[in-house]
Amino acid sequence: MFLLIRSFSAAIAKRNYKKAITWLDKIKIAHSFENLDDLQAQLLAIKGQKGEAIKLSKSSYVYLLLGMDKEALIELKKETERNPYLKLINNPIYKPLRTKPEFKELVLERKKVYDERLVKYASDLP
Repeated sequence: MFLLIRSFSAAIAKRNYKKAITWLDKIKIAHSFENLDDLQAQLLAIKGQKGEAIKLSKSSYVYLLLGMDKEALIELKKETERNPYLKLINNPIYKPLRTKPEFKELVLERKKVYDERLVKYASDLP
């Protein structure tokens, strides 16, 4: 399932609607998926259907795909557990936000949590 979602996300990041819809169909067939509305909202967003996309999901991804950076940052702050440090610094969807001070602050907050967990859990490794 992870690979299907990753492939869908890559198609969304490239704004390739046809590939994204193909991957979404595979996700629907393979498994029931709790965030299907969010995935469908992302498709609507890359098609430019703002109102319909936001009705389905108010996630940071959807806002970013719609070019609504301010709203995306607000949602990102709410979604902190879903958006760990490594995801924030490596996911290309966040590229438009990387120069914004609010995003930099969020990345520093998540890095602090990452570092704390690394110390805590890495010490348990053999």
